[in-house]
Amino acid sequence: MFDLLKGFGRGVRLLRLAILVVFGLPILVCGAIALGYTWMFGEGDVHVMAGVEPAKVYLDGQVVADLQPGEDETVSVGQGSHTIRYETASGTVDVPADVASGLTNEFVGAGKDACYVELDVTDFYYKSTKQKLPTVYKKFHGDEVVNASGAVFSEAALPSQIDDNGTEYLILGVACEELAADDAQVVAALGYSL
Repeated sequence: MFDLLKGFGRGVRLLRLAILVVFGLPILVCGAIALGYTWMFGEGDVHVMAGVEPAKVYLDGQVVADLQPGEDETVSVGQGSHTIRYETASGTVDVPADVASGLTNEFVGAGKDACYVELDVTDFYYKSTKQKLPTVYKKFHGDEVVNASGAVFSEAALPSQIDDNGTEYLILGVACEELAADDAQVVAALGYSL
């Protein structure tokens, strides 16, 4: 009887292995091919956001957005070098953006006179037991191209929940004077409090 059960267990293991090879391996290969294709030939994402004044945004001479202060837009663009132009009441600013692959996810602000802050808002929005104020992850001028992977651009765009070990970032426009302030002042100026 024991030998019969031992043989049955071996058969189950072989069946699991066969299922993995027949179904799992092709799915893994297809996923790798799709990712490789996107990386080599796909379009990347460029996120644009108006600073403290309205902006008309152009990509390589074509209007892509008409933004009010703090509004953002995501534009899918082909690989290669591009020019993002912001037209505001204060003037025109051209910011270069290089889309290196189909996995590119960059933030391009409205030039050196527009300023932004990237906040880690994980503990503020998602940790109900130990709620803490957002922390400043990065301060930057709009003429710096910033990796925007994992970031959103408004509180409304934040997901309703994240993985237990996840981190959520939020990029917001700020007055340029805020870049010189300490992090607690920046967070307070954005209206955050406990």
